[in-house]
Amino acid sequence: MGVSVVGLMHDAWYGDFVNRKHHLMRLFAADARVGPCLYVEPPIDSGVLARMQRQLASMEPGSPLLSRERSPEPRVSEAASTLRAMRERLSWPRGAAGFLGTLVPDRLHLLAPVEGIERAAGAFAGLLRELSIEEYVLWVQSPGYADLALALRPLALVYDCTDDYAAIQPEAAGVIRERDGRLLARADLVTTVSRTLHQQKSAVRSGVHMLPNAVDPRHFDPGREHEVPADLAGIGGRAVVGYVGRMNYKLDVRLLDEVTDRRPDIVFVFIGPGFQRVAELQKRNTLFLGTRPYDDLPAYVARMDVCMIPHRLSDITMHMNPVKVYEYLAMGKPVVATNIRGLEDVGDEVVQASDADEFCAALDAALEGGTEADRARRRAVVLGGHTWTDRVEAVWRLLRTSPGGRPGPRPAGGAVGSGEAMPLRAAD
Repeated sequence: MGVSVVGLMHDAWYGDFVNRKHHLMRLFAADARVGPCLYVEPPIDSGVLARMQRQLASMEPGSPLLSRERSPEPRVSEAASTLRAMRERLSWPRGAAGFLGTLVPDRLHLLAPVEGIERAAGAFAGLLRELSIEEYVLWVQSPGYADLALALRPLALVYDCTDDYAAIQPEAAGVIRERDGRLLARADLVTTVSRTLHQQKSAVRSGVHMLPNAVDPRHFDPGREHEVPADLAGIGGRAVVGYVGRMNYKLDVRLLDEVTDRRPDIVFVFIGPGFQRVAELQKRNTLFLGTRPYDDLPAYVARMDVCMIPHRLSDITMHMNPVKVYEYLAMGKPVVATNIRGLEDVGDEVVQASDADEFCAALDAALEGGTEADRARRRAVVLGGHTWTDRVEAVWRLLRTSPGGRPGPRPAGGAVGSGEAMPLRAAD
């Protein structure tokens, strides 16, 4: 049996979007040369667990919050998605480590751990034995799992740095930095999603490697036939500028308020959770659709004439490498963004603006129309080394060439992850 991959992750599997964590773990597990894999979610707080159990027990079977039918109200739909995910976890077998589910039989397992798993290496090791995971690479994405990660005995420890969590959670910055430091000191391989994180981690240790985000080009394929989604059909032929992502601290709301006022003839479409946080943007020419299933996203992007990344500049966003830019470009779309970092790999295909004047001018220029050659060029940029299969191949290559020659599957009859792709499931 091949080497397995065990991921200690910062986010739940069934989150708002399909992104880096899903793609990497899916491709690791899809490779027949790799052993069974395990995705470990953040621990479930005991208080939250008890409250959710009581709430689910008190709900009527026909409650809209338990229905799989999409509610026309985005806020209800998002709450329903969370409750369904929790109910599903509570139905799984519970062991000492938590609730264990199966994403793909014999290939990819999912653990919803109980509180305290970070300090229960024995119980966790027992679970790995139950799953026939003997030799494994430990993929750590969350500093919160430092204690558990450093108590285990993997063939190799990979620390994948995707955010500056100390900046995101300043109230816990001291604890986060201490855990981050221990992982940096002990990891066999350190990868970072952005150049700024690479610089930050390289100041602490040597041998840090860039591993930016990427795209699944078969999913985001403009060559497929994409029907206009029903909730965009009423727009007709009006110009559409779109954004796909969470509506949280990242968005430059002041910029968007000014841009949407200046361009009343354009429909600005926002897809993602958190719309209630930007109430000031509820206007006649804005449309907030809430979260949409991953399978449907290409159809929404296909209807967008221009895609945007209107992030504000901050200590948090400076470390990001947005997945959405690769997905936008794979669909051949022009992209307008603020002057954020993290777009260097595809910077020639993104127009960046420093204020509302420049942002509006960039939108106007993009809406004047491009050629098929422009669209093909944008797609070619991401296909030329920015796919998730490229990233998985890079991981195994780095492990094989790291000091000590860490194990991993060697090329044999095809690229890593070239086996049959497993279906991804996203929250509604």
